[in-house]
Amino acid sequence: FEAFVQESDGTSRAYEGVGIGLSISKKLTEMMDGTLIAKSVKGEGTTMTLTFPKITADTLSFSDQS
Repeated sequence: FEAFVQESDGTSRAYEGVGIGLSISKKLTEMMDGTLIAKSVKGEGTTMTLTFPKITADTLSFSDQS
């Protein structure tokens, strides 16, 4: 989940991009009190798991900011 890091480097890599998407996703998930877990097997694929706390009507609070 490090920003600007990819497995392959150089101009001959198979996939484009700057390597920032997973880092942003993890930070946003953590800002919402969630977790992002990646399990990857080279040549087979990656499983991404997002978990967020359960929110109910009882746990929500609203404020009128008008």
